[in-house]
Amino acid sequence: MMRVKGIYQHKVVKLLEAVDVPEGTEVEVILPTEQEQEGQLTPEQKEILQRTKGMWAGDDRIEAAFKLLEEGWEAWQVEES
Repeated sequence: MMRVKGIYQHKVVKLLEAVDVPEGTEVEVILPTEQEQEGQLTPEQKEILQRTKGMWAGDDRIEAAFKLLEEGWEAWQVEES
């Protein structure tokens, strides 16, 4: 079994590193619970999260910025290969 990190974004899990498995291979994704995620944060990070949680919900500018970052990341990944 292989373990790799990924990020859940736009209802899709994207791997953060390349894997050498055949296309179409079925995988199992185990997601951390909210409590597990909060356990990984420092007290300062938890405070910031509480103050900012949902602050940008529905803000199209944020979605546009993330889209640009994602496109740049994908282009960078292609250049790396």
